[in-house]
Amino acid sequence: MALTQIQKLKLNQQVDMILQSPANQVRDGKLEMAFVFDLGSDPSYLRDTAAQAAGALKQHDRIFQNVRCNAVYWAADGLTTEVLPMSYVQLGRVCEKAGNRTADGSEKICPKNQVVKENRKPRLEDLTGYLKLYHARSKCILVITEGNYEVSDRKRAREALNPFLKSRLVMITPQELQTGLKLFMDLL
Repeated sequence: MALTQIQKLKLNQQVDMILQSPANQVRDGKLEMAFVFDLGSDPSYLRDTAAQAAGALKQHDRIFQNVRCNAVYWAADGLTTEVLPMSYVQLGRVCEKAGNRTADGSEKICPKNQVVKENRKPRLEDLTGYLKLYHARSKCILVITEGNYEVSDRKRAREALNPFLKSRLVMITPQELQTGLKLFMDLL
């Protein structure tokens, strides 16, 4: 599914609001941001949406021409990060092995007789805790998901979003773009 022109415009507006916040202002023209990929979602949706979002941001403002980009892979069995140029995201070179990737980034090997737990979903509180600990320098965090995650500890998710993560986060789903503040309010 592609981002519509309206969704691209809303994304640019939300990212502008994030970067214009006094706590998130970019100094020296160096921006660090993160793309979070929910590996429970369709890999083609993740690639296409990320590529279109990166393209829309690059077209919108020159600050996105030179970005340190972190790709965070969010799975039911954990999280891992890969540093890459934003041009890789724009070209759709992320999540190439998303269906075969484990939390440590290695390829998943499933023997014929191994039982795989199908019903496990990534948990939001794991993601927010990880982002708070390891991606505090990222001024903008785009979470690309189809909404196939669960929240089992709302209090822990809220605490991780506070104080700064809720003002840096944008969740991109097929239905809507949701700010971190709205996500925080929904968890109350």
